[in-house]
Amino acid sequence: MGVVPLHGLSFDQIPEGVRQVLRGLADFEAYLVGGCVRDALLGRPPKDWDVVTSARPEEVMDRFDAVIPVGLRFGTVTVLAGDLPVEVTTFRRGGEPVARPQAAAVSPGLLADLSGRDFTVNAMAWSPAAGLVDPFGGRADLERRILRAVGDPVARFREDPLRMLRAIRFAATLGFAIHPDTWAAIRSCAAWIARVAVERVRDELNRILLSDRPAQGMTLLAESGLLRLILPELEACRGFDQRNPHHHRDVFGHTLEVLDQVPAALHLRLAALLHDVGKPHTFTLDEQGVGHFYGHEKKGAELTAAILRRLRYSRELVARVAHLVRHHMVPLQMGPRGRRRWVARVGAEHVEDLLALRRADLGGRVRDDELASLEALRQTLQEMQQAGVANPAAALAVSGRDVMEALGIGPGPQVGKVLRRLREIIAEDPSLNRREVLLSLVREIARGEVAQEEGAQGEMAQGEKARGEAAQG
Repeated sequence: MGVVPLHGLSFDQIPEGVRQVLRGLADFEAYLVGGCVRDALLGRPPKDWDVVTSARPEEVMDRFDAVIPVGLRFGTVTVLAGDLPVEVTTFRRGGEPVARPQAAAVSPGLLADLSGRDFTVNAMAWSPAAGLVDPFGGRADLERRILRAVGDPVARFREDPLRMLRAIRFAATLGFAIHPDTWAAIRSCAAWIARVAVERVRDELNRILLSDRPAQGMTLLAESGLLRLILPELEACRGFDQRNPHHHRDVFGHTLEVLDQVPAALHLRLAALLHDVGKPHTFTLDEQGVGHFYGHEKKGAELTAAILRRLRYSRELVARVAHLVRHHMVPLQMGPRGRRRWVARVGAEHVEDLLALRRADLGGRVRDDELASLEALRQTLQEMQQAGVANPAAALAVSGRDVMEALGIGPGPQVGKVLRRLREIIAEDPSLNRREVLLSLVREIARGEVAQEEGAQGEMAQGEKARGEAAQG
């Protein structure tokens, strides 16, 4: 295991706003603490600056002009030092300190505070006067790239079971190994995650997915027993043999490969994580014993929407991710007209995401002709954007109300189906985007003389005939 070269901390390296806070609390005990100390030692720019102090919240508020009492009931206030927010928290004294020989010189208030923190690498403090305060060996653990709970890991996880997910998140973001005792406690305490609010679980899952090593994080979730409790639908993919010569890994293993290959955007990482979640539900074997998953993208989209709603993601994000899962099987054998219809069907705003997802899905097996097909779709999108027909929904010469009036029906799925078909038609041939032409096509589509199932790659002959007659009219 490699050793990390650690940096030091000095007062002049700290942002001026943070120094102002420390100077303003000079007649109290005041220390930088937690993640900012850890990141500074690792040579990483800290994202947040946190201070712990012997001062009570009201005493902190008296010292500074711009203070937000956002966490007052937890003893925390936010001091606005210029444009920089600094969280200042009174020492927490919620338990007996975890005694260690090197803690002898630490004040009781600070020791009690650090004793209640999650991991040794987060239980370090620093002040200009005291320098680095490290009663639990956090610096040594940073050097050894180990994540270890402070004191008894079971006690730490009992205090807040979310810390189990945080351990996995830190392992994924920092590339650290989890100490054997801490890992054993996670495995034995995994069921406690059910006590945690789903929003907190979701937020930690997001951080794991957006880390530099999302596949490592998901592997640890699976091996710890947490995955089956948080995402049982994904747990069902573990060990699921695809029985197909084109897939050398089980469904979960393939999912992890795709996850690591897509850009670090939350909607894309979620789509990669869930793109094949429908496979266990659609598995069939042909006469030669080869596995197939017909319609897995449709089933996967249904499951994705249900999973993300359960985790209380926003309605917009649920719809976006489910749409990507539904259409992730980007067809690669299309001509120019088929490509235009595909762009119109999936929506121009989703094309780049779908191409990125499909490229990752192909993985190391991608061939030159497949890469060329993906690039042809990108080129088609650009051509449609230049022609002003990339968003046919906005350009369509008829509305849903027009469709309902033409057919004598009320709102319902048939209206959406007709509009989708019309958008494909004008994407292929913008000259047909005339009200009288489209209304004629509406009636033809409704009578079944123009028919196309969603996802099909070609038009039926009757559809071609109807469009030609309408264009002449």
